[in-house]
Amino acid sequence: MGPDHRPPAATLIEVALVAEIVLADLLAWMPTLRPVWPTEEDRAWLAQPISWAVAARSGTPLLPVLRGGEIVVVSPQTLIDQGIDVRDFAVDLGRIGFAAMVLLGFDPAGVTLDIPWLGLSSSSRPSSIEGEINRLLTEQRGLLYSRGSDLGRTLLAALTVGAEPAAITALGAASAGIPMVLEETDVPRQSRPASPEHGVGTDSIVVTVGEHARLSIGPLPTTARAFASLAGEQVGEAIETAMRRADLLKPRGRARAAAMRSLLLGEATPGAAAALGLTVDARYRVAMAAAEVALRDAGRIAGPGVLLHEAGDLSGIALAVLERRDSSPPGTLPVARLASALGQRSWLVFSDEVGLDGLVDAMEQARFATSLLAAGEIEGPVVAFDAFDRLGVYRLLFRMRGDSALARFVEDTLAGLDQEDRRGVLRETLQAYLTAGGAGVETAARLGIHRNTLAYRLRRIAALTGRDPADPRHWLSYGVALAADRVLNVER
Repeated sequence: MGPDHRPPAATLIEVALVAEIVLADLLAWMPTLRPVWPTEEDRAWLAQPISWAVAARSGTPLLPVLRGGEIVVVSPQTLIDQGIDVRDFAVDLGRIGFAAMVLLGFDPAGVTLDIPWLGLSSSSRPSSIEGEINRLLTEQRGLLYSRGSDLGRTLLAALTVGAEPAAITALGAASAGIPMVLEETDVPRQSRPASPEHGVGTDSIVVTVGEHARLSIGPLPTTARAFASLAGEQVGEAIETAMRRADLLKPRGRARAAAMRSLLLGEATPGAAAALGLTVDARYRVAMAAAEVALRDAGRIAGPGVLLHEAGDLSGIALAVLERRDSSPPGTLPVARLASALGQRSWLVFSDEVGLDGLVDAMEQARFATSLLAAGEIEGPVVAFDAFDRLGVYRLLFRMRGDSALARFVEDTLAGLDQEDRRGVLRETLQAYLTAGGAGVETAARLGIHRNTLAYRLRRIAALTGRDPADPRHWLSYGVALAADRVLNVER
């Protein structure tokens, strides 16, 4: 199980177990250590994690095997006894990957080293300083574990009762005794948690929380930096957990759009509509468009009482819900105004106005009309499902598209066209003939064919279907069957 999917208990307790101590913390706890840097840029060295202290001894080997992060304590006399120059010793340590070197009683003005190092005015033996540092590290790690575990349990209890991010922030600050402020930011998260700035005199830490928030911690004394860093990670984890739960219960931003889309597709969990703030006494339309800007224009033009809920996109098509909460009868969209404002920039499709329980059906209406518009079966650029001048008979056929009787009607009316008109030439001819009201000259002109070719095609249609297209009594059946055939093809 990855770290982003761990339960809050595991996350918060584990943070306490892996509390990190850096060189800046040791300097704050042991002020007799004096950092010496060749350049100011080397202050980043203070962020170096440390493990334990080891002392250079007069015997062989000079040092035990170093595994990384050690504080190496050495006296000039030890190096003299071993016949080692301090510069060469520093270079060798630099190759190993140690955390810091502590020179006892060494005058920094006497020699310049190529690495940062720590000076300590002491006549004690290196082994004594080693023990002092390790006792200090052990004591502080114990305190960090204890305080971190207590804070983790406190935060977990708050999450269990459903505390929100702001409440968790306040609780974390009170429990840790450190100021904490949760702030929104426009800078997207790159990694989590963000590395705090370390250094002598550091008085604040910033931890990135979620995608667009950060936790500012401080001001605080440098001696509290280690616990503040640990507490910041724990509180940040708890806030992220609360945010994820809040997105599930009452989504925001992209999560809200995704939840709205799931509701329209019939994939949402019970209670999702209430979590999104949708009420049973409002009226809704599902809207689809080629671009989000067209949807926002629609929300603005639809009227002052209309709210727009964006629902992301579906196969590259922008999706939204228009909500009207006034108590007036079902409203009529200002299709002409919308078309005028839209121009040729895009297209818009709207469902009927429905109640909350009709949103899934409204989504199907919008997708159906969008498919017809894309296929050129209806005219745009704005189509409302309840505008009969745009959908015509297709509105009726939408309700019948799943009825096997409609498929049988198409098969009976168009008969052999399925087998003999694979390229759709006869269907196109029949549709043009009906659109022209049976006028042969106009039909031939529309199709760009000779009248004799038209006459031949009409005879073929009559032979295959058993009905004469020239007889007006068959025009209604032909027209409905052609439209229903296109509907069934759109569904497939």
